[in-house]
Order: sequence, then structure tokens, then C-alpha cells
Amino acid sequence: MKSYYIQQKVFSWKDRFSVKDGNGEDVFRIEGEFISIGKKLHMYDSSGREVFYIVQRIISFMPTYEIYAGNNHVATVSKRISFFTPEYLVEGPGWIVEGSLGAHNYRIRGGNGNVAVIKKAWVSFGDYYEISVGNDVNAKLAVAVAIVIDAVLASSDSAAMTMSY
Repeated sequence: MKSYYIQQKVFSWKDRFSVKDGNGEDVFRIEGEFISIGKKLHMYDSSGREVFYIVQRIISFMPTYEIYAGNNHVATVSKRISFFTPEYLVEGPGWIVEGSLGAHNYRIRGGNGNVAVIKKAWVSFGDYYEISVGNDVNAKLAVAVAIVIDAVLASSDSAAMTMSY
């Protein structure tokens, strides 16, 4: 297993995440577009090259995001209707995301078992995630899926706060 760590910047006009390895070195940088219709995120490697472009599908029944590598569609992440716990389908690699998403502890499962395990730390200033990825897994894609889930959860938290006033 290889671990990645995401620290979301708390005071930012747009989404901005740093993804670090176990040594604290920057591996990926995720930046959102300041003005856009729907959420749009860019994932860059440590040399500044874009690895993935993530875009929210605006017209859909449930939250849905598309992940692209250049012009190539890599995956579609969509929330599924379930009665007990939230579940996401990752079309492309054939993964399912399940667990306690409200508590920010969940796993990405594939045909051969766990692809990645995501845990959220509540003790840090801002949101802090640990993503443990299997050795034979596309780690970049697993990190991108975790970012999508975080975006969906942040949108639903924001909507709930707006409706409570």
C-alpha cells in the first residue's frame, strides 16, 4: 500500500488541494476554476503537467463528474441511489465507492478487492485526508475519485447550510 495525503486549503477563493506522499513531498496539485458553470478541477503532477481534468455534469439526476486525461475520457463518477449508505459508481475502471461517507471513511472497491481506503482526520485545521492505495492500482485515478467524492460532499454540506437559514 502507498499512502497519499491531501490538505485542503481553508481560506481560498477557489478549490485548491495539495497531495503529498509519505515523505511530505508534493506529488499532485488540484486547482479549481474560479468562475465556471459547475465544478471544474485540474489535477497537476509535481512538474506542473496536467494529469486529469475533472468536470461536473450539470444536467443529471444525481451528482456526476467526468474525469479526462487530455481529450480522453477516463472515468465517470456518479452517486447512486441507495437507502442505507451513499454509494458511488466509477464507470471506466469498474469501481464502487462505499462506506461511511458522512464520516469521511470509505473505500474504493474493484474486481480484486479494495483499490483504496480513504480516511479523514478531524484534528487538523481544514480537511485532511489519507488515501491508502494498493500497489497495482492507478493511484492517480484513485486520488482523482477521492477529490470528486470530496467535491460532492462539500456541495451537499454547503446546500444544507444554505437551507438551514
